[in-house]
Amino acid sequence: MKNQFLKTAVATLLVLGLFVGTAWAKKTLKANEPSNTQYKDYKGTVKVTKDKAGNINGVNLKVGVLPKHTYPIVLDEKGIELGEKMAGRKVHVKGIIEEKAAKKWLNIIEYRAVSSKSGKGKHKK
Repeated sequence: MKNQFLKTAVATLLVLGLFVGTAWAKKTLKANEPSNTQYKDYKGTVKVTKDKAGNINGVNLKVGVLPKHTYPIVLDEKGIELGEKMAGRKVHVKGIIEEKAAKKWLNIIEYRAVSSKSGKGKHKK
């Protein structure tokens, strides 16, 4: 009887340890995954589209040489400001990629113009 109880207790502890270990491993792996809210830097040219009244209805950042990629900009306060002040200019932006309707949008946190000589420009926050 004592031997059966000991076997059951050991088996229970092993199963419990397996579940706890699995939960701990999942938590550890999630903590090491990159967050979708991490800022990244992008360099490119700002392209703006306007409606018939002259209001901005689209801002894009064209990045890369080959292959080129275009990120649509989220049209919040910072995105509209980028379009108004930097249309057609090369910029360095810091932002977060957000996925909306299966499309990746760039949410601008800050930006600055890239001058042709020094590679530095006025910093916007």
